[in-house]
Amino acid sequence: MKNTSNRNKLRTIFTDEMDYEWYLCIDTGELKPKGRIKHPDFSEKYYGLDTKTIEDCRTEDQLVEVVSLLDGYLKNAKVLVDDTYLTESILEGHLTRQELAVVRYVAKRVCAWNIFIGTKQEIINLGVDPKSLARVLRGIDKFIKVLETDVPYKGCIKLTVNPLVAWKGDDRWLETITHRWYRSYTEEFCAKMRILGV
Repeated sequence: MKNTSNRNKLRTIFTDEMDYEWYLCIDTGELKPKGRIKHPDFSEKYYGLDTKTIEDCRTEDQLVEVVSLLDGYLKNAKVLVDDTYLTESILEGHLTRQELAVVRYVAKRVCAWNIFIGTKQEIINLGVDPKSLARVLRGIDKFIKVLETDVPYKGCIKLTVNPLVAWKGDDRWLETITHRWYRSYTEEFCAKMRILGV
């Protein structure tokens, strides 16, 4: 006796002009609608001409609007945080508990791709001393880079998170952004080697 699941009993046969998928139930011969196919939302605006660029965005709303032009899946996406990578980093001694709390907080609140826009006070509320905030952020530069501070208002901060730690959006952009993230480290390393004469 064969054990057949419901998945094997339903086969996609076509998609109509209204973007509905229809299934054929093998047992009954009946057509069953699955539902409308979700397509990404794309805008007719031009990036950089009709809107700001990503670098010029100062608020979460502006950033989401601009990145949505490039990434139609952003508005429906969830933030993906690699907690395994963070746990391994703390076990290997790359992060302290306080630094882990900062990285995890920022990673879970990424508003578009790997960019966080918030306030310094949010990070200070995690137990970071206000006087040592800059030092803490410099200490976790493998995980978080500071893009801007005090823009547009005093106390605001714009950070970018390592895309392998946190990502929100379409995965096809992940490779490009990851390349940009690690390219900057490669360029810094090469510059240091040139200075040393190696």
